[in-house]
Amino acid sequence: STPRNWIQFILQTEMSNPQAIGSIIEVYEVSGLQKRYMTAGDGYCSQNTLIQHFGLGELTFIDSIVIYWPNGERENFGSLNSNHRYNLLQGTGVSSTNIGRNNFPAEYSLKLYPNYPNPFNGQTEISYYLPNDQAITISLINIMGIEKVLFGPELTKAGHYTYSLKTDGLSSGLYFYSLKTSRTIITKSCILIK
Repeated sequence: STPRNWIQFILQTEMSNPQAIGSIIEVYEVSGLQKRYMTAGDGYCSQNTLIQHFGLGELTFIDSIVIYWPNGERENFGSLNSNHRYNLLQGTGVSSTNIGRNNFPAEYSLKLYPNYPNPFNGQTEISYYLPNDQAITISLINIMGIEKVLFGPELTKAGHYTYSLKTDGLSSGLYFYSLKTSRTIITKSCILIK
């Protein structure tokens, strides 16, 4: 018999939309891309399950997953094993329920916090948490998609950190800042007003 592997996700945010309705989930695996849209219901007096299920056939893992959260933030996760249900909390990473094997990397408790102040003028603070020693890069991306590396890539010890972003040479507008590791990219937005 052919194996029928699967992977499931439950999305959560700490915003006004805790079930992450409106999110887009993209699962990348060897044979291509699978995409799901989080909806609350498809018709009168209906409700969709909040568990997003992806059939994987014979595959035992996915290459990566990308979540486009309702507030516009994009979050990447690395390879995950099949036959698990993963809880994805916006900006904090992955946790797994006790379905299937539970052997995803500890790196997934990586955190990138909203910058403060936001909007800002002159300087803003970008805080993040590393659960273990790892190489990281912090980048700033403008709305044209041009990326400027602010820090790294550099091996950094586990712990809480704050990076001070100075606005020298930047014009007013919307920017995105990201924290990258070898397996994960977390991106948030900020507004510079001069």
